[in-house]
Amino acid sequence: MEKVIIHINKNIDDVYKHYLLENIKNDNFDIIFEESKNEFSDYLQLVKKLQLKEISRVIVIDEFGSLPFMVIAKHKSIVVAQISDFHSARMTIQHNNSNVLSLGFKILAKESMVDIINSYFAAHFEAGRHMVRINMLENLLEGE
Repeated sequence: MEKVIIHINKNIDDVYKHYLLENIKNDNFDIIFEESKNEFSDYLQLVKKLQLKEISRVIVIDEFGSLPFMVIAKHKSIVVAQISDFHSARMTIQHNNSNVLSLGFKILAKESMVDIINSYFAAHFEAGRHMVRINMLENLLEGE
């Protein structure tokens, strides 16, 4: 069973956090919830776990989703999507095989957040014509 870490900012409202913990469920993934301690070092640890294939996906929930996106997206083998709707959650897996979602609890209602995460879990990568774009991104990162 694939492992997924849902990394939650320590400043999130308890009611919001408990709603997420109670409503995010999926039988296809081993979901691990963890709370942030130090944003930058936490994000780098998540990247390392993804690159070593210890986990298959990460969902980072912070205030707006921008900081984790900027930090995590700079690494090889990582495809991050900063989104705010369930359609994009599905499409980012189907077309980009994204392994990280970056979400903002200050810009999303808790019900929307759950819909986004559940849509992300339900989607599957289509490969095929989308591999051209993914390979291009990997080649760009290798040149750095």
